[in-house]
Amino acid sequence: MTINECPICGCDEWVRSVEKHRIKYLICSACDALYAENWNDEVVETANDAPEPRSYDSLQSVRLQRLAEHLGRRPRRVLDFGCGHGEYVRFLEARGIDAVGIDRDTPVQIKDIPDGSFDAVNMVEIIEHLMNPGEVVGKLFRSLKSGGIIYVESSFMDHIGDPALSGYVDPRIGHCCVHSRRSMDFLRWRLRAELKWINDNVAVFRKAERV
Repeated sequence: MTINECPICGCDEWVRSVEKHRIKYLICSACDALYAENWNDEVVETANDAPEPRSYDSLQSVRLQRLAEHLGRRPRRVLDFGCGHGEYVRFLEARGIDAVGIDRDTPVQIKDIPDGSFDAVNMVEIIEHLMNPGEVVGKLFRSLKSGGIIYVESSFMDHIGDPALSGYVDPRIGHCCVHSRRSMDFLRWRLRAELKWINDNVAVFRKAERV
């Protein structure tokens, strides 16, 4: 699969290229995102879904607290996009929250999700795996109720250092598009959303309240 323009902003100019394991990454001159020009799923050795480090109850509690803070209330219905083994879904359900998980092999897929059906969407270490982030995040955004949020955890170009040396830029773990603050701001503009940064690795898109 060959991409001739940035999958986030559509720019066809790039400032630098990095090649790893036969995959050529380009850094967009407009939004600073890094994306694979010639992606091939066959190079992926692991989805990097390691359940242990990212699914301790203490971490899940922090994520739920952040959802509540940015919603202004406890969420009633949450979509965990890229749910892996379903740890977060079970964590939420155990606390009385209706939760739905989507991953490659789940019965429910993004095409099955009706618009305006969730208070929040959870995306933990997922956005960097999307070859078409604008399309996917756009669909997830439409699945939100008025005032709903998309919670994004990832590592961003602004803080990973030299991509040629960074272990995060590696096709073997399925990373095909590493975002930047500028590319996230472009997504915000495209979604007509509000964007808030919790820290260097966590951002929240918020859908406007319907008047």
